[in-house]
Amino acid sequence: SELFKNAYDAYAHRAEVDFFRKSQTFMLRDDGIGMTPEDVERRWLVLGTESKTTKLAGEGGEAPIPPPEGFAPRPVLGEKGIGRLAISTVGPVTLMVTRAKRGTRLHAPVAVLVAWELFEVPGIDLDRVEVPLRVLPAGTMPSGAVVRGMVEDVQSCIRRLRVESFSPRFDSAERHLEELAALDPAVFVETAGGLTLKGDGHGTMFFVRPTNPLLEGDLDDEERESSDLLKTLGGFVNEFTPGAQRVDFGVSFRDHPRDGGPARERLGPREFFSPEDFDAADHALVGAFDGEGTFRGRLRIFDAKPLEIVVPPRRTRGPAP
Repeated sequence: SELFKNAYDAYAHRAEVDFFRKSQTFMLRDDGIGMTPEDVERRWLVLGTESKTTKLAGEGGEAPIPPPEGFAPRPVLGEKGIGRLAISTVGPVTLMVTRAKRGTRLHAPVAVLVAWELFEVPGIDLDRVEVPLRVLPAGTMPSGAVVRGMVEDVQSCIRRLRVESFSPRFDSAERHLEELAALDPAVFVETAGGLTLKGDGHGTMFFVRPTNPLLEGDLDDEERESSDLLKTLGGFVNEFTPGAQRVDFGVSFRDHPRDGGPARERLGPREFFSPEDFDAADHALVGAFDGEGTFRGRLRIFDAKPLEIVVPPRRTRGPAP
């Protein structure tokens, strides 16, 4: 949910998730404004910093990035710094690839690898944890060799840290890094289709391998019509309020089965009611409460003429709570 909010805050048109069950790989992509190498180092890798698109009045820091051409300013949805930690709940190792677009200029793509478990080792200062960063050639994705080199950097860091502290987290982190080392991001992007950073593409992508076992369990929750996970991810924009401005932002969640069959769309646009479906309902009640608690509105029953409705507040005994 926070990652979708971050994509919205980055003026993306789309935020897409692909979950590959066979390889336990999670991929999230957006086509937002992306991040420059400086944004990654000064903002994304520094906890508690404001969004790259905003700055609190009276506070220091870099000037906010204006909305891209053709976009009206969007209210910020993401909580301060939460998105940078939210990805760690999906899996223990994250590869982020991002490419910034500022005006008509496209910056070089940037790849960052974070082994979250190393930050949980007791007695280790945070600045001792290696976070490899690579600036890539324009219009390219990191190759499998680049990913392997970044993994080797973190493995070298683990060998140094073992001298200072003993923790089972080191063994776990090394196992998970080996799984990520086999990742070729370009292959997964091509398999899923859609958003890419190749050519003139821009935005941010997250690759997580292996994934938290709870993710697959939540998707398989068949006891309800829709799992709690999917309910949380749906409904980012309220399009049902009369006269509400529609925002050009959509999300999707494709679930790729283990047998290699067609992906199941979990959050496609057809999964929810549209404003047109809402208008076709048998009954519709639209109105508002005033400051005294009185509801005034209009009730439509089938195709009959709408009725004016006034519902005063219920009188209670004693003082109001």
